[in-house]
Amino acid sequence: MIPSASGLLRMANPVLRLPGVYRRVLAQSVAVFVYHEVSENPSPFNRQFGLNVQPDTFALQMEMIRERFTLLHPPELLYGGFRRPVALITFDDGNASYFTNALPILKRMKIPSLAFLNMGTVRGEVCWSGLATYLQQHEPGFRAGWTRAPSGDDYVRFTEPEVARYLERVDAEALLAKVRAFRGQIASLEEVEAASREPLLYLGNHLYQHHNATLLTNGQLEEAYLKNQEVLDQFPRGLRFVGYPFGRGDRTTHARLFGLGAQALFLGGGVPNFHLGGRCFARIPMTDGVVDEHSLAQAMVQNILPEFCRSWIGGGYAN
Repeated sequence: MIPSASGLLRMANPVLRLPGVYRRVLAQSVAVFVYHEVSENPSPFNRQFGLNVQPDTFALQMEMIRERFTLLHPPELLYGGFRRPVALITFDDGNASYFTNALPILKRMKIPSLAFLNMGTVRGEVCWSGLATYLQQHEPGFRAGWTRAPSGDDYVRFTEPEVARYLERVDAEALLAKVRAFRGQIASLEEVEAASREPLLYLGNHLYQHHNATLLTNGQLEEAYLKNQEVLDQFPRGLRFVGYPFGRGDRTTHARLFGLGAQALFLGGGVPNFHLGGRCFARIPMTDGVVDEHSLAQAMVQNILPEFCRSWIGGGYAN
C-alpha cells in the first residue's frame, strides 16, 4: 500500500530531526524567530496558545541563538552579502512584556529585534485577535443563529460585521473589559515612543487591528496597512516590513502589499528560509520548551516538509 501524503510527512519528520540533518539545515538557513510574550505571569490568551516564554528561558534561548547564528539587523535581509547561518529576532502584537522584560535582555546582549505592532491596539483599541478568540470560546450566544458548523480556528475567520452585530445585542462595554483582561497588557504609545530611541529596536507593520489579511477586501487591506504605516513612518527605525496577523498571507495579499510599498513580508510556518530570491520569509515560533540544542533543532526542522507542501499549494511563500 502506498502511504498517503500526510503519512509520508509523518515518516519524513523524524529523519529531519536527526543531528546530521539539523546541522546541514542550520548551516544553510536564514532563521527568522518569532516571539509574543516574555513574562513570568502571561495573559490567559498567550498562555492558552503557548505564546509566552519565561524571561530566564528567553535569555537562555538568546544565548543559544547568538552562539549558532550571526544576528541580523532587519534591513540586512534585503541587502544580503552575509555568511550563513543568520537569524533575525521578531516579536508580534506589541505586548508590554516585550518592552519591559525582553528588550533589556536584548540590549544587554546587543541583539537587534523587530517588533511588529498593531497601532490600533497600541492606541488603546481592543485587540481583534483577543476579541475574536474570546467570542468563540467564552460567549455561547455569539454562535446563536449560525448556519455553518463551528471549527477550532474560527477566530481567524470572523469578520467585523458579524462581530459588530453581536456587540449591538450585548453590554459591549462589559464584554470588552473582559476581552482586555483575557488578552493581556499591550504597550502604550508612550512606551513605544520611548523605546523607539533604542538603536537595536526596529518596528514593523502588523496591520492596524490584527485582522486576517486574507479576509480583507482590497480597500480594507489598503486601509489597514497604510493607517498603520503612517504612524510607523514617524519612528526612526519604522520599516515597511509586514508581519501577517495570524501568520496568514497568500499570493493575492503579497501582490497587494508589495503594490502599497511593503518591502518584505513575514508569515507563519515554522521553517528556516533557504533562499533570498524574493521578499517573503517564514518564521519559526519559539516556546518555553526550547531549552537546549535538541529542542532548538526540533523547533527548526520539524515542520519543514508539511509547511513547504502547504505553501506550495497555497502560495504562502511565493516570492
